[in-house]
Amino acid sequence: HGDLRETVESHGLRFFPLAGTTRQMAIWAPSFSLKPLKLLMLSLQVRETILKISTLRRIMLGTYAACTEPDPADEKRTPFRADAILANPTPAGHFHVHAAQALGIPLHLANPFPVVATRAHPHVHSGWSHTGRASVANYVSASLVNDLLFYATLPSANELRCNLRLR
Repeated sequence: HGDLRETVESHGLRFFPLAGTTRQMAIWAPSFSLKPLKLLMLSLQVRETILKISTLRRIMLGTYAACTEPDPADEKRTPFRADAILANPTPAGHFHVHAAQALGIPLHLANPFPVVATRAHPHVHSGWSHTGRASVANYVSASLVNDLLFYATLPSANELRCNLRLR
């Protein structure tokens, strides 16, 4: 995201901006919830939902460009090709997998919270409170969130895979 440019470049790394901002992502992520009333409200916020899905699409389609093209702000247009991808696996972000597959390069995903189903905690984006008790509901929350976000981004993933000529 463009707002990370200064931080990334201050460490001597090259930068390529993806759509959206870290602020948008930080606000949007907790706004998703599996609570019925929250899901109903989400379904009524059509413009906001379209904006979120559109931004995720632009992020997804930008991941390959970020690995293969010069930074749009680079006046010299210095060529670039990633040797590996280091990424934060967002719940809706299976984007990196497609770019890594197309380029035949390693992919390292790191996240500070569980991104797989666990009985110990509900999915971080489920909107469910952590009670401190293990439960099947916690485990199921991961499948529900991941499936909803997967199907919301599936058209963009298919578009990216077609663009990259991946099966």
